Amino acid sequence: MDKKVTPNPQTTKIEDVIMPNKITVDHNGQVFVFRIPSAYDELEIDALMAEILRTITKSYMPRFVLGVRGTALLRAEATLRILLEKAPEWVYSKDENGAPIIDAKKWNPKQVDILLEVVDKFYEEKERFQ
Repeated sequence: MDKKVTPNPQTTKIEDVIMPNKITVDHNGQVFVFRIPSAYDELEIDALMAEILRTITKSYMPRFVLGVRGTALLRAEATLRILLEKAPEWVYSKDENGAPIIDAKKWNPKQVDILLEVVDKFYEEKERFQ
């Protein structure tokens, strides 16, 4: 659990006090920590959404064809892959070398619903800072 830290004016940058660089989402005691995206991160998220969609459809299909839930799942997976720094163990799968990865194909329907809620909460919190 993170401890509350009082900023030291001698060593703390004003940007870290005004705008933290991380957003924590607590979902029923499960803690998810995201870094706040840069403009480049936002481009990466969009590009990854397109890449995931191409992998699934084997073509260049516009996102709106997926509907609201499909688009939300694409956004959630891309956001988690790029911005997630800490999450419960069940969120991750293992790659061929045993390293943790985000793989939406491994999530069950209940996990998908939780992750969609978590990513929505993350974006709500992010909007509060902008």
